Amino acid sequence: MLGRHHSAITASVAALILVPLYFIYMTTQQDIYLFVLFAFFISSVIGSLTPDADCGGKSRLYYKYPYVYEFMNYVVTKPVVFLFQLVSDKKIADLEYDVKEEHRGIMHAPIGILITSTFLVIPVLLVMVFTQNFNPIILLTIWLGLLFGQMLHILEDSMTVSGINWAFPFGTKELKGKIYTYDRELDKVDIRPDVFVFIFSIPALVLFFLYALSYITYPFWMVYIVISCYIAVAWFCIYVISSSSSRLWYMDKETVKKIRATARKVGKISDAKTSRSGNTYKSKGKKRYKKKRYDY
Repeated sequence: MLGRHHSAITASVAALILVPLYFIYMTTQQDIYLFVLFAFFISSVIGSLTPDADCGGKSRLYYKYPYVYEFMNYVVTKPVVFLFQLVSDKKIADLEYDVKEEHRGIMHAPIGILITSTFLVIPVLLVMVFTQNFNPIILLTIWLGLLFGQMLHILEDSMTVSGINWAFPFGTKELKGKIYTYDRELDKVDIRPDVFVFIFSIPALVLFFLYALSYITYPFWMVYIVISCYIAVAWFCIYVISSSSSRLWYMDKETVKKIRATARKVGKISDAKTSRSGNTYKSKGKKRYKKKRYDY
């Protein structure tokens, strides 16, 4: 999937999980809940884009901000690949596949994202130690957020035609769908990734307003059980939808462009209102570039 879909789906799932936590903060007024909320949300979104550090800088984020790619390449990708090459050379573990710098290799495997999340919190740990602001709860939250975002990333990529080998590099356990990351036909767009965003974002918004209007009075643990069940069922439905070859999921590109143009206009109106209230910012023009296609 594209980076915007990864970040949007992950942000929607994280928001659905964090809504009750926000109202716990509103009830208790304990700042730790607010810190945990923001730390988990931000780190999960960062994690949603982290696995594509193995794409050679071709993804949108790493193309626009090459210094981010260089950081991810030398702090994450190369060390993880080197670690597994060392394991293979020393015959510490029996690896079925050679680990090298390739797209949807070790960076898109469960063992890889576990190590990657650990590597990424090391700079955070050093900053905490040097500034004498060490907080194990926040550090653990960031680590869990990175792991959560990366896990959703490979789960989302499992819905595409290229799929993911979940047992890499120890074996083969592939999970594939029928979604093409790039347009399979010149005049059609697969709208399923956008549908997946709505599957999680709409319930998150509904849950927020139900809490805000005091319609939910159940204990938080009970709410989280319902949320967990919904997320599990939603992902099962997403897998079923992703396995479909129906033409129902393809929409005319021009129609999609009009919908996106309308969304941008709504965003500009919202930005104008924000600007009048004193919060202004400048948007940078987007550069056009050629993307390397990994899904076929």
